[in-house]
Amino acid sequence: MGEAVSIAAMNCAWQQQLSPTPKLILMALADAANDHSICWPSVSTVATKCCVSVRTVRRVMQKLVDRRLMLSEQRYRKDGSCSSNRYRLRLEGSDNLSPAPDSNDTPPGQKREGPPATGDIPGTTIGNTKALIMKKSSIILVAALLSVCTAPVNSQEQDIRDRMLYSRAVDAVVWAMPIMNFKFYRDALIGAGVGPNDVGYYSEVQDWRFQTATPNNTTPYILAHWTVKDGPIVVEIPAATQDVGIFGTLMDTWQRPLDDVGAAGRDRGRGAKYLLLPPGYDGPLLPGALVYQQRTHNGFAVLRPIIADSSAENLAKASEYVRQIKIYRLGDEPKTEYVDLYGKLLEMTPVLDKTIYEEIHEFINEEPVEEMNLTMMGLLSRIGIRKDEPFEPNEDLQAVYSEAAPEALEYMIDQYHRRLTPFFYEGKKWSSLLPPGFAESELTYEFPTHFDYVAKGALYYAVITSVKNYGAATFYLDLAETPDGKWLDGGKNYKLVMPPNVPVRDFSAITTYDLETASYLRDIEPSSVDSNMSALQRNADGSVDIYFGPKAAAGLESNWLPTDPERRFFLLARFYGPEPEIVNGSFELNDIELID
Repeated sequence: MGEAVSIAAMNCAWQQQLSPTPKLILMALADAANDHSICWPSVSTVATKCCVSVRTVRRVMQKLVDRRLMLSEQRYRKDGSCSSNRYRLRLEGSDNLSPAPDSNDTPPGQKREGPPATGDIPGTTIGNTKALIMKKSSIILVAALLSVCTAPVNSQEQDIRDRMLYSRAVDAVVWAMPIMNFKFYRDALIGAGVGPNDVGYYSEVQDWRFQTATPNNTTPYILAHWTVKDGPIVVEIPAATQDVGIFGTLMDTWQRPLDDVGAAGRDRGRGAKYLLLPPGYDGPLLPGALVYQQRTHNGFAVLRPIIADSSAENLAKASEYVRQIKIYRLGDEPKTEYVDLYGKLLEMTPVLDKTIYEEIHEFINEEPVEEMNLTMMGLLSRIGIRKDEPFEPNEDLQAVYSEAAPEALEYMIDQYHRRLTPFFYEGKKWSSLLPPGFAESELTYEFPTHFDYVAKGALYYAVITSVKNYGAATFYLDLAETPDGKWLDGGKNYKLVMPPNVPVRDFSAITTYDLETASYLRDIEPSSVDSNMSALQRNADGSVDIYFGPKAAAGLESNWLPTDPERRFFLLARFYGPEPEIVNGSFELNDIELID
């Protein structure tokens, strides 16, 4: 009966009023359908079968869903990643060819035992039924394929245009990731009451509700943003005290570092006034200030107080220090507001769905266009995003946006964790935090011959903030895979053995992050263990076993970091005050072990 149903569905598909390519794709789905008009081929399988691109298949499938010719349901693997969709065809004459499955039916996708019953197709015998069906199926498919191959030239040209549109939409998101990272950061701060020239801070160490790319949770953050569009801005950083220092970087919209502050920065811990100028400014300056000219209107800072530990006493001292930071327009009296962010949900991770294109449009209208981005502005115009013009995408563009943005995210995940950042130790999966080119370009990824927007976009999927002098105060390594190259799965259990005597002046830490958002796992605590924790169980040689999984083993709770069984995750190893052995790789971390 299953083959007869498929033929009937294909006949119905053949009768639909569709252009050649959609008709062929619909018939390929019908050919794969089971007794209940359900199928779940991968997009790539359909593309290969129909001799068209994957992008064309995605576009056509969405149109078939929109026309109610089929229903689509997302399926997921155990590791939380997307599997191929499940489709139910709704072709007239095929939707009710067989009863819906019940407890006695064979599960969808499985063949029933035994030959088809006599009489399934009138006038045939059991012996020739299947052969006739297969012959008719082949004839229909060949006819459909011939209709596509002999389609008018304008149909083929449309397919090329669609593929180029999709590719440009993916590229646009990758290019825009650094500025989107900033925009969501700024907009979340404004929503929490931290306006331009205000200072947001944490009176206690932040938890999972600080949703931005790879934050730490061992020291509290200090967050600020400003705009130099209407004139220069002064940022006053106080001198370090006996108990509190400061670490972090002042940046522009593209997260290009202007300079580090504190002991690792230009003021060397003595404090300073940093004067930030608009593009092209040639007006009066501030005597004694450290002067920097921004290439963008907006700027921001991600800072951290340096304290001995997170005791209530030291956190209070850090909060007192924060209130000496001032941000104000040159010539104005300082009127900085201070907002405690502890306990507030800050959604700073860019949402990569179709709405991201409107965010890009909104932001390019805030900033001047730099010469390095002129070509990309031309690309954006091809997908409906133009500076100084309204954003009015039609339905076809919105369909492209819906497909391209999530794929851009998967592309950046793959590029960052598997392609761009080199493995740090021979034969192990730990990789560098930063893609090659960061040092010579000072994290701009702007070179004399090109702007490497792919490396920069992938990096700022994974991190927020840059640093002028990387490796002087901190060093990081990334781990997203098992030794055999599988993504870390929140539904499984792992163990990481931290070697004894990690060569750092301050401390080291291991933190878990969601693979897709690159932020803390939502509603999960703790997300980090560090070498200062007195409750950690240590082995006789000084090494520490750290466990990861959805549930802690009895007696190992102090050394356990919980995971979400429905999500993939990755780790960052942080080294504060790294000695040369960390930076040159002579001290090695172990790979993670699956212990299920």
